[in-house]
Amino acid sequence: KPAISETRDMKTRTAKQPIKEKTMLTEKLSQILEQCLKTTKAEDFIKEFAKYLNTYARYAELKGLTSRELIMKIAKEFSLNKELTLNFINEYEAFVYGKKKINENIIHEFRKELRKTLSKLLKHDINSNNFTKIP
Repeated sequence: KPAISETRDMKTRTAKQPIKEKTMLTEKLSQILEQCLKTTKAEDFIKEFAKYLNTYARYAELKGLTSRELIMKIAKEFSLNKELTLNFINEYEAFVYGKKKINENIIHEFRKELRKTLSKLLKHDINSNNFTKIP
């Protein structure tokens, strides 16, 4: 049986571990999302957004959710326009399933709203390259 101080140390270690992992996740998700938002072509945005969804699902342990469910979850966290999000989901799924022509206006409007909302949510410290908040 460990001493009281050892037990306290073990609790402290386990409590600190998820914070470090969450910080690493925050940075990785933020980097992927920033890269996604830098794209200019609708098809490239969808491809980059798919990377974001995969990473988000893996780290948030949401592997059983569909792309539609993940996008709706993210939209809710970012407080995105629901109608625009649903339109984006339709275009996203159409592209993923092989539709040649997608409505680029919907993709660009979704990207624009995501960028606007992200700029409000993330406070980026330029000097330290740390993010202070992420969904």
